Amino acid sequence: QTCALPISTHYRFCRFTYSTELTEAGRTWLDAQLFKGPPVYDGAVILPESFAGLSSARVALSILGVRPALHIVAENDPYCLRVIRHWWPDAHVFTSVEAVTEAALNPILSGAPQARLLIHTAGSPCPGFCRWNPFKLQADSQQLKDSLRLFYEVIRINKVLKRIVPHMRVATMEENVCSMTSEQRDFLSAELKQEPVKCSLADLTDQRRERYFWMNWKCSERDEVSIEQRPGFKRVRLLPVSKQPERVWISPGWRRAHPESPFPTLTRPCAVPKPRWRTPGVDTADEATLERWVADSHRRPPAHYTEAVMLVGSSGKKRFKEPEEDERLHGYPRHYTWSCYNGQERRRDPAGFRDRRGMLLGNCFSPLVVAYLLSEILFAEKLIAKPVPITQLAAERTCIHQSPRRSPCSEDAEGTEQAELCMKRMMRHLMGFQSARGNEIRAVSSRTQARRSEEHTSELQSHAAS
Repeated sequence: QTCALPISTHYRFCRFTYSTELTEAGRTWLDAQLFKGPPVYDGAVILPESFAGLSSARVALSILGVRPALHIVAENDPYCLRVIRHWWPDAHVFTSVEAVTEAALNPILSGAPQARLLIHTAGSPCPGFCRWNPFKLQADSQQLKDSLRLFYEVIRINKVLKRIVPHMRVATMEENVCSMTSEQRDFLSAELKQEPVKCSLADLTDQRRERYFWMNWKCSERDEVSIEQRPGFKRVRLLPVSKQPERVWISPGWRRAHPESPFPTLTRPCAVPKPRWRTPGVDTADEATLERWVADSHRRPPAHYTEAVMLVGSSGKKRFKEPEEDERLHGYPRHYTWSCYNGQERRRDPAGFRDRRGMLLGNCFSPLVVAYLLSEILFAEKLIAKPVPITQLAAERTCIHQSPRRSPCSEDAEGTEQAELCMKRMMRHLMGFQSARGNEIRAVSSRTQARRSEEHTSELQSHAAS
């Protein structure tokens, strides 16, 4: 239907269309877009990312509608940094985790005096832990030594952050591959003093990607979330009513040849003339699969070249997934990795551009899964009023129920420790509205901001009258 509304004397009418057949979920989502509440998240969350990669945690927060007050990134891959600087220009970038020190972080973190929650996410390099790496079990493996050294950098940064902001809740999350041995997993758990949860992207989309997450907060079981205790970890299953719709990720005019099975876990493509030693899946692959594998220079294991993972066009032509489709399957915006090459590099080396995008996605952890995990800590810290519905998350149409902003000096404070905490919050709240002269705070109460606004309004009115 089309309606016309007068909006000004210059533009007579504004026309818009709307659907009369929206579902209940559609109406809820549309209401959230048209009648958004105040930006209660602005200034409430700080997001440091170590070994940020493609900055999956920042993408996850954007899916949830949360804009962090500060975004700090530690990453040394120049192609990842191109993507991060393109999509998140407000990020404070460190090109090595060793440079993330207390002296370097202090002036940055002082820029968010009203923050209530700091979430430190990390995905330390996994070559020393990955099961498919034939060299990882050697006692003198340099890859294993490097992976452990960088893993301890995550623990060091966790301690640094807790020292800098002792008044703030510091949430930590470390990610790594599920293909590590149980002994390695238990060793990492003992060092982090946390039991990991195991999540799979295949619960939400047609893409398989299982990862361990060590977090210092808990996931709650509910209608769309099932938690099962396993030896050494907890298996968290996300149970949406329907997974990510195929139209969300696949290019128009194409369909899956065999939609009943998910795509294999995406790996880094690496073109080599001869197969790598002990490549998984070679012994079980059929002849046609091996021919396609050889034709693509053994870039990925044979499981990525089976008939089941191919797409079929309207004319009957078959092909494999494009990087844009891999991006959407993992939860990234379309063309998210496009900026890893500039225009001249893309024209000069199109095959290298495609491989580079595949390498970046092969190292990522899914923003959709991270969005679920981060929503749990947001709910625990009462930044959102209700848990995020998993079905909405799978469709990337999350409708967040915001918690009302509470006064930093609330009346329900009980006990001396709680009263002192409220007083600290109130002082940070007041300092955020103080000018450089330091004499504009005139009332100390839960209505300080409102009174100060009234005073400024009366001052402006009297000044205008004079």
